[in-house]
Amino acid sequence: MKRGELDKALAELRTADFLLDTIPEVHQNIAFILVRQPGWKQHPQEAITELNRALELRPDYISAYQGLAYIYGQLGDKAQQKMYLGRVQEIKEKD
Repeated sequence: MKRGELDKALAELRTADFLLDTIPEVHQNIAFILVRQPGWKQHPQEAITELNRALELRPDYISAYQGLAYIYGQLGDKAQQKMYLGRVQEIKEKD
């Protein structure tokens, strides 16, 4: 991902997810790559699903909440964006 080889990175992440579906960072990184693809707003559900899976694995995973807030903000759903940002704030206040 750092070298900008998003297609290769996505393929490797999908393999890692297939082999071991217990790492929230894998799901978060897949979502990150998906929203960097042209036209992602026409099919955001896959990225949302990946981030929700990350949250199933780690309910206090701030990066996943931030990703969901970003997606919903880009889609114009300010209520969902606000909800996820609020969850980020709640988790930060606990720490």
